[in-house]
Order: sequence, then C-alpha cells, then structure tokens
Amino acid sequence: MSFISYYEKIKKERYKQNAEICKDTAQLCLMGIEGKPQKYLVTKIKNAIDRGLVYWATTNEILQKLSAGERSYLAMFAIDPTRQTLSEESQLNYVVNQRKLKIFKSSEDWRLTNDGSMIVKGKQIGSKSKSFDYVVENYFGVGKVTFSKGGHQDNVEEEVRKYLNECVNYTRFHDDEKKFFFLLDGDFWSDELISKLKKYENNRVKIFNSDDYYLF
Repeated sequence: MSFISYYEKIKKERYKQNAEICKDTAQLCLMGIEGKPQKYLVTKIKNAIDRGLVYWATTNEILQKLSAGERSYLAMFAIDPTRQTLSEESQLNYVVNQRKLKIFKSSEDWRLTNDGSMIVKGKQIGSKSKSFDYVVENYFGVGKVTFSKGGHQDNVEEEVRKYLNECVNYTRFHDDEKKFFFLLDGDFWSDELISKLKKYENNRVKIFNSDDYYLF
C-alpha cells in the first residue's frame, strides 16, 4: 500500500470517528450537559449562523439534526481530521508500521536558529517558530502532507524552502554528525517542484516522500 492510499484510508476512518463524536456531543448539548466539547460545538454552530452559512436554522434545530445523525450537518460541523495531527500521525505510522523503518516523533523541542547556525532546545531569541517533527538519533526531520486543494500551499512551499536553506547553512557552519531530512507527501509536491527543491540537497540534507524514505 502506498502512503497516499494509507493516508486516505486513515482520513476516512477519522472522519467517521469525528462524525460520531459530533453526534454524541450534540446529544449531550440537548440534554443540558455542559463541557468543553459542547461549548466548542455550540460556538461553531452560532458562528456558522452569524456568517449566514445556515441562516435557515436555529442552534437548537442544528443540534437536533446532528443528534439524529444527518450526514450533511455532520459534514459541516464535525471536526475536520486534516486540521488535527492526521498528517504527522499518518507519516509516522506508515513508515514504522507499513515500511518497518525507524523514525520517532520528536519528544523534545529542537529548533534551528533563523540563520541555521545552531540547533537549540525550545523557543529562544532568534530560533524558528516551528520545531522539528521527527528525530532519529542524529537525524532531524520535517514532515509535510500537502494536496493541491486549499489556499495555503504557497506558504508551505516557502516554509520548506527556508527550512531547507537553513539546514544547509547548518552543515556549512558545523562539520558534525547531524543530518536533516524532509518527508514531503501529497500531490502538491509534484516531480517538477521536488526537482527544484532537490537543488538544496547535499550529503547531509535530503528530501524524501514516505514511500522512498530511508536513513541516509
């Protein structure tokens, strides 16, 4: 199974789980039981009404639709799994469970400084706002799952370009054992774009997708 097939399978399962959670949360709201998930759902419904997305219904009517399991309403108000940690989880699980290779979610907050001259722990003056996603011994990894649909792709491409450049800068500043890899999955990362990004590669900075990843 390819990574994209695996990702779509997990995404479908997560959509189903989130729809059930939304249905159960709506039922709790109608029962008058308060909690953080219930408050979040009610706020989401009220905002949708205010924006005119569901101008024809009241909050209570929408809760009734959700509690009855009406799919069109669940599709609108259940949490979108792509806005959770689905991408990183899918990459991690695919590489470990499907391909039987070594990779770990970074348990420590390792970041590059903005000029790439140092790797620091935690947010410090001059450090990047985003930490590494994966760490395997002396290997530091960044993961992205990006598809053509959506409006933030240019930002993602620019972020990856900057990160690549800073990782290359680190290898110029330091002749040590640290290496850097990028896992870029999804149809946004076309052969043409990957070819352009690979110009940043050197023997310590590499670009992969989850199907061709290995510890270089």
